[in-house]
Amino acid sequence: RPSTNQKRRQHSDTALNQSDTASKLRRFGRQVTDRLLEVMGKTAEKDRLVTFVPDRAFNDLRYTVRADRLHELGWEEKMPFDEGLRRTVEWYTAHSGRYGNIAAALEAHPLAGSDALESGKGDKW
Repeated sequence: RPSTNQKRRQHSDTALNQSDTASKLRRFGRQVTDRLLEVMGKTAEKDRLVTFVPDRAFNDLRYTVRADRLHELGWEEKMPFDEGLRRTVEWYTAHSGRYGNIAAALEAHPLAGSDALESGKGDKW
């Protein structure tokens, strides 16, 4: 019988582990958000669901990952990014009761020097 960690690893073929592929294909932030809304059938609600925040100096504007070393080690993409994203949404939808209210994860991180950060109110975790 697999342990909890083994069960979690069984889902390593999902979009969460496809970040290297995502970077390679240059599918960053907004494009991934748009694809996620499509997979979830929420494109009509984009204006309500997506909030653009000002850039924060302590965040990178774009995260890049070089996948060439992974390929040298034998890593291969097991499925296309869109398929992994769809399967990830299906899995979390089917198992949403495991995670409780995750609304805090949807809030933008507080700005450096803001009252929320300095008071500790911005730390939801």
